[in-house]
Amino acid sequence: MSTYEITEDISGLKYYAHLRTINCTWFFDPGHAWLQVNKQTLSDFGLTPADFSEFSRTDGHDLYLEEDCDAGIFIRAVGDKAELIFNERECTDKFSVRAMQRNRN
Repeated sequence: MSTYEITEDISGLKYYAHLRTINCTWFFDPGHAWLQVNKQTLSDFGLTPADFSEFSRTDGHDLYLEEDCDAGIFIRAVGDKAELIFNERECTDKFSVRAMQRNRN
């Protein structure tokens, strides 16, 4: 969790908010990208695999959310309820996520 200092108004009173920090990894190859998110994390924000298209992939534990629309669904669901930290992994060839099972909802 991260702690943020918030000044409520001109009185100078300070409040502290504790936000959950979520680490996610973007996987990039020359043609596409996917955001890796744990299925439990999706559930924490009211989402299930059925909320995402068949263009996302799964390894059974995580969903690899397709960049064009599915990743945005997750990012919007998190909103300001948590702090997203993005890591990146880039491949110069087609990435192995392409061989994973499609999300079949």
